[in-house]
Amino acid sequence: MNDIDMTNKKWTIIGKTYSSPFKGTFDGNNYTISNLSIEDASQAVGMFGNIYNGSVKNLKIENINVNAIKPTKTVREVYVGGLAGYIRESTIENVQTIGTNSITNNKTNFILYLGGLIGFQERGTINNVKVKAEIASNCINTSNVGGVVGGLLNDTSSVDNIKNTYADVNISVENSTADTKVGGIVGNISTTSTQSVPAIISRNYSTGSIKMGQTSSTTYGTYAGGIVGYVTGDATIKDEYSTLNIEGKDIGKNTAIGGILGSQNAKDAIITNTYYAGKIDGTFSTKYIGGIFGASGTMYQITNSYWSPEITGENTSSSTHGTQVTAEAMLKQETYSGFDFDSIWAIEEGKGMPYLQSPGKIDENDSGDSGSGEDSENTGEGEITFPGYKLQETDELEGGLDASVKAEPNEYDGYILNKRVKWTKETGEVAEDGS
Repeated sequence: MNDIDMTNKKWTIIGKTYSSPFKGTFDGNNYTISNLSIEDASQAVGMFGNIYNGSVKNLKIENINVNAIKPTKTVREVYVGGLAGYIRESTIENVQTIGTNSITNNKTNFILYLGGLIGFQERGTINNVKVKAEIASNCINTSNVGGVVGGLLNDTSSVDNIKNTYADVNISVENSTADTKVGGIVGNISTTSTQSVPAIISRNYSTGSIKMGQTSSTTYGTYAGGIVGYVTGDATIKDEYSTLNIEGKDIGKNTAIGGILGSQNAKDAIITNTYYAGKIDGTFSTKYIGGIFGASGTMYQITNSYWSPEITGENTSSSTHGTQVTAEAMLKQETYSGFDFDSIWAIEEGKGMPYLQSPGKIDENDSGDSGSGEDSENTGEGEITFPGYKLQETDELEGGLDASVKAEPNEYDGYILNKRVKWTKETGEVAEDGS
């Protein structure tokens, strides 16, 4: 097998129907499928439509454009993902999207599950994946949109359903007149009424942005989270962090936005060992907004979860969920009580916030490292590689380094990384590069 360039070639969706899914093993042997364009009216749209009891592994997808259009037959739900629309009891491992990737749907009236990698995941596992994508929902019905997975259902499998993933995504949601659930990793997590175990996601990281346009609904809700938008049923969210920015304007009557989880209607939603360092900005009809968790209620447990309104913005300043600390404290290991810095987390003390020792990382040659703490000697062109890094005059950065950053100049020396900028050592100036 070699790299496959699909420029000006037609791709036939594998496992196009629910009754005829892909059931085998697809091993990409670390080769790349590039320049793939799919526009389809099927119920499940992606490179694969449906996968059942199968696996996809060791594959790179570069410059893919997937667009779901109105199905030719009447359906209640549509599933759209860069890799697959719908997977059941399957395994996805060592898969990454690189380059410029677009996952979208046209303005249509059905329940939508839209993900940068998978539209809907029914049980099974996703491990060590990296997603870089522009994701746009233009659905006037219920939308479930995630940087990696649009919707996750688990009820019997006692495993980590999504683990070691990295999402660098820009998500936009427009025109919805029904429930909208948007997350940097997963849009909506659900479990059945007869479930015996919770859905579990762990060791994931998201960056980029979620932008929600004005909605006309005065009845339904809009829920967004840096990791998960909404949880129904039991779920555990552990060892996660997000630097993703969330922005909205006049978005509906029932709004809940959280740095980690937007909202829940769950018997037992658990959030532990997390932090948020993006920014929540916008105008909202209601103020269920938090640095960790957006909604109110009692059906949740939050432990060892941290955020700073100096970074996340004044919209989160009154939140009581999680532990509120200063921006400077976010750079200190001692702040993060409960974090396992031996086998799960690491930190560059005083320079950056914690990062996961084994997150999914975008291939450095294609889009830069995502947060390892190693910065290729900080010279020449490239990206600073760990979130929360504080630029200092002692850094050997030359020639106008493109850096992914996370906040405006703070009260202490340097800059906390939060948006794309150019930094020139000679002048010490930081300016947006327009990306």
